[in-house]
Amino acid sequence: MKFKSLILILTGIIIGTFLFEVLLRTLDYSYPAFNWPDKYRAYSRRPGASGLWMEEGNQLITINSAGYRDREHSKKKPESTYRIIILGDSMAEALQVPYENSFGAIIEKNLGTCQNIREKEIEVINMAVEGYGTAQEYLTLHHFGWEYSPDLVLLAISTFTDILNNSKVLDGEALRPYFYFENEALKLDDSFLASPEYQLRTRPLSILFYKAIEYSRFLQFLRHSKQSLFNKLKDRKNKKMVLDTPELKKDYLVFKEPRDLNWTKAWQVTEGLLLMMRDEIFSNKAKFLIVNMSAEIQVHPDAAKREKTKKILGVDNLFYPDERIKKFAQNNNMPVINLAPIFQEYADRDKVYFHGTEEFMGKGHWNKEGHQLGGDLVSNFLCGETMKPEPPLVANKTIKKNRPKILRK
Repeated sequence: MKFKSLILILTGIIIGTFLFEVLLRTLDYSYPAFNWPDKYRAYSRRPGASGLWMEEGNQLITINSAGYRDREHSKKKPESTYRIIILGDSMAEALQVPYENSFGAIIEKNLGTCQNIREKEIEVINMAVEGYGTAQEYLTLHHFGWEYSPDLVLLAISTFTDILNNSKVLDGEALRPYFYFENEALKLDDSFLASPEYQLRTRPLSILFYKAIEYSRFLQFLRHSKQSLFNKLKDRKNKKMVLDTPELKKDYLVFKEPRDLNWTKAWQVTEGLLLMMRDEIFSNKAKFLIVNMSAEIQVHPDAAKREKTKKILGVDNLFYPDERIKKFAQNNNMPVINLAPIFQEYADRDKVYFHGTEEFMGKGHWNKEGHQLGGDLVSNFLCGETMKPEPPLVANKTIKKNRPKILRK
């Protein structure tokens, strides 16, 4: 009798799971797992993974054989090719837009019309991965980037997250490599390798589970539910009020000059990593370009919203991290472009949203307009005065329909 009851229960679970799978597919529910363990960076994209990305926008994402959201690239560089590799996080990886509308693809397309480098084929390799901090970006370059023999390394810095990501105390993420200073030298903290969670993820059954998630919406639902709960708990833990206001989380302190030891150390590590990256790039006879991306509040078209944030923080502008990195970079022989101030000018003039899509306008990552303008500005900088401007872009629906021509260097 007990055996029959057990069979009935198992049969019910199987049928229920199957019906739920069918329902999720009918609803086009999709939250694929693109990540798996990486001994250098804690995680990387799973080579060959694909799936529908629905967290912002609705894009079919494919990961190439090297583990990046990009087309295939040969390791050996053709003699007639000028190669650029992009290091960065989710802003540069651009899961929110079609690949051809992404920052890197636009740079490649634009530079193809540049008369100053017309004797070369331009190839942009996007090695950015969502969630990476400067440490993981450096480790990507160090262990994998040089296989492609780049002529230029472009580091896309998301100031709103990267400085915080470079501090184990501020970030609070156990599954991440960090650097710290010891006797005035940067040392790698890869203690994540010994953590039970990382060890669990590297087991054969876990690897099989990651692959199975790609095909099962039910497993995607379980994983997404777990991750959502974790994020809510982490957000609640990190939601420390800034200057007695519940409106801003601690992340916003990056817009102020650091006043405590943890933020001071985070900045010191960030600047140390930039120097270490510069030295490695120069020793490999490549060029280096730092591009400071924008944060949503910096370029929000509602000036009153920006003013309210500045008042809460007690600052004159929201460009402290951009200006600090630019000054540091220029003092240490590193070219740098600050995009946020230029984006803000366009946002003020034309009321353009460069962050967010559809009902989330003004929030999250760059949309098509953001990637287009960012790609235009960077490629214009790289090319020089002979850059041919693209046709006017149709901006998001709530605003004017023409964007200014790209700026000249």
